[in-house]
Amino acid sequence: MDGLANQTLSPAHRVILMGLVRTPPEKRDRAAIEAGIEKCDSLFVLLDDALTRQPWFSGDNFGTGDIAIAPFVYNLLNVGLKWTPRPNLERWYQQLTERPAFVKW
Repeated sequence: MDGLANQTLSPAHRVILMGLVRTPPEKRDRAAIEAGIEKCDSLFVLLDDALTRQPWFSGDNFGTGDIAIAPFVYNLLNVGLKWTPRPNLERWYQQLTERPAFVKW
């Protein structure tokens, strides 16, 4: 999961976040943002599929695979975009938000 997060999800995530959060509306590159959204949505399909077989990206227990993916998913789900429903990814995110460290944060 670390490779997926850093090599694939990170570039698309960066385009979306920088485009929507750090760039004034009149200067936004809508085509680049839309391409980033499409890329992330296709990656969400892979992430959702991986979670059909296990509760966490790391397997039966929370671990480094989840830690690698969490910041990207957190940002993307909280930037104000509508995403295609992904039930397994949504379940994983709910579990994540219930962890004591997340609640404390």
